[in-house]
Amino acid sequence: MPKKILVVDDDATLVRALGMVLRYHGFEVLSALSGEQAVAVVAKACPDLVLLDLTMPGMDGWTACRHIRVSCSTPIILLSGRQLSEQEITQKLGDFNVSKYLVKPVRNEALLEAVRTVLG
Repeated sequence: MPKKILVVDDDATLVRALGMVLRYHGFEVLSALSGEQAVAVVAKACPDLVLLDLTMPGMDGWTACRHIRVSCSTPIILLSGRQLSEQEITQKLGDFNVSKYLVKPVRNEALLEAVRTVLG
């Protein structure tokens, strides 16, 4: 049974592109275009992994992460266009129980490596 990955970003083009890459490599892909949608999908479908953008209108990625953690321990990989310092990354990963932090644009190989590492 393929691993189920939820891709969350307010950029629909990016969600489609990441979904195509992941599907090509054998993953089942769910998508959400907002933090609110992500929380609802996680509650309903309990994916094996969440790829979560940080900067979204409405509910941002940090808030969505908090809500996801209330109902599920699904691994989360954060995606952001903003480079954080090593100290910020280490603190945030611990505070939000997040597995990885990737800076966009992310190369397909780096994304797949992170996904495979987190999923084991």
